[in-house]
Amino acid sequence: MPAHRMFIVAGPPGGGKSSLFSLSDFADHVFNADDRAAELNTGSYESIPLSVRAIVNREFEEFVHSNIRVGTSFAMETTLRSTITFEQARLAKENGFRASMWYVGLDTVERHIERVKRRAARMGHAASERTLRRIHASSLENLPLNKSRDRKSRNFVPVTIFASPRNFCHSLLVLLR
Repeated sequence: MPAHRMFIVAGPPGGGKSSLFSLSDFADHVFNADDRAAELNTGSYESIPLSVRAIVNREFEEFVHSNIRVGTSFAMETTLRSTITFEQARLAKENGFRASMWYVGLDTVERHIERVKRRAARMGHAASERTLRRIHASSLENLPLNKSRDRKSRNFVPVTIFASPRNFCHSLLVLLR
């Protein structure tokens, strides 16, 4: 079994990723893009400029590649709005890492939106309803993108899906192509 691990906590905004999982419980090296963006935005989650998001995206990419390069276990949080996480997991596996993903979501997009509104009211990070709907749809579309139940393949990431508040939990494998 590989000694190095890549831990991924994924799901649409407002699903409960940070509430259910503390990245530091998985590894010493962690990256949460929302927290980093706020840090660069004078500590505020509000009105984060696209220029700051671009910086954070570059830092996030470097964080992943750097940890893979030096063989350090790491944990990250993502909305899974694009397929880059699967590409990164494939690279990690090619470099001897074991990758695991926990996908967290609620039963409807409306519940996600409501949670984000409540979080924003407490000065947490937020986005427009339009953006939240777009990210939610992308996240769900990308999750099964490379899904496979072929457990004999060595090129997959095990995914555990949490869908609260029903406490539904399901496991599947995501094939890395």
